Amino acid sequence: MAIFNGMPEFSGKFGPFSAYKRKDSDKTIIRSKGGPSAAQVKEGQSFQRTRENYREFAACTTFTAALRRATFPIRHLGDTKFTGSLNSLGKKIQVLDAEGLRGERSIFLSKHAGKITGFSFNTVHAFDTVVCNPVAVSANRKEGRAQVTIPPLLPGVQLHLPWEQQFYRFVLSLGTMGDVVFENGKYSEPAMTDVQFCFTAWYHVTEPMPETIIDDLRIQGDIPASMTLLLCVGIEMGTPDRFKEITTARDAGTAKILLAF
Repeated sequence: MAIFNGMPEFSGKFGPFSAYKRKDSDKTIIRSKGGPSAAQVKEGQSFQRTRENYREFAACTTFTAALRRATFPIRHLGDTKFTGSLNSLGKKIQVLDAEGLRGERSIFLSKHAGKITGFSFNTVHAFDTVVCNPVAVSANRKEGRAQVTIPPLLPGVQLHLPWEQQFYRFVLSLGTMGDVVFENGKYSEPAMTDVQFCFTAWYHVTEPMPETIIDDLRIQGDIPASMTLLLCVGIEMGTPDRFKEITTARDAGTAKILLAF
C-alpha cells in the first residue's frame, strides 16, 4: 500500500491497483489487488466456513430489515448505529439455535423475545436518560393488546430534553414480526402482519405533561407462536411552521423497545 500527497483527485481501479480516499485523511491511498477470487470463495473447500458465515450474516440482515419494518413509526428517531446493533443482536439470538447446523441456524426471536426488550435505538441520548420516570406497561399476548402509562413528567426534573426544538410528544407503536427460519435450503422472509401506532398531544418544552394512558394499541386476528409483538415508545421533537402547525423535526428524538412478547 502507498500513500501519495499532491496527486490529482481520483479513485477507482487501474490495472492491478485500486485507489481510494479515507474519511480521516486527505491523501490518495493506492494498493494492489489481492485476496481470493469470487470463484474460490464460492466453490473452494477451504472457504466452507466463510460461506457459512455469509449465509448466517444474511439471515441477520434479514432479521434487522424485518424488525425495522415492524418498528417503522419510531425507527426515524434512532441514530446511525442502531442497524449494526440489531445485526449483532440477531447474531446473538442465532447462535442459540442448538438444532441448526452452522450456516443454517435460524433466528427464533419468538423463543428469545427478552433479548430485545429494552433495546435502545440511540447511544448518545438513550430514552431512559431523557425520561427518568419509568413508563409502565401491561400486555396481553392472547388478545394482541398493550397498555402504556406515561407518568407525570416535569421538564428539567423527570424529563430532560437535550434538543433545541420547542415542542415534544410521545409516539407509541405495536408491531409484529416472524422468525427468520432456514428451510428448503434458504432463509425465509419473516412474516409481518400489522403495525399500530398513536401519538400524544404536543407539549411545549417548558410545559409539564400529565399522566397519560394509551390503551388502544391492538393487533387484530390470531397471533401464531412464531410471531413476536414489539411494543415501542419514542419522543419526537417539533417546530412550528409558517402556518403555526407543528412539524416533526429531523435528527432529534429518542426511542426504545419497551417490551417484546
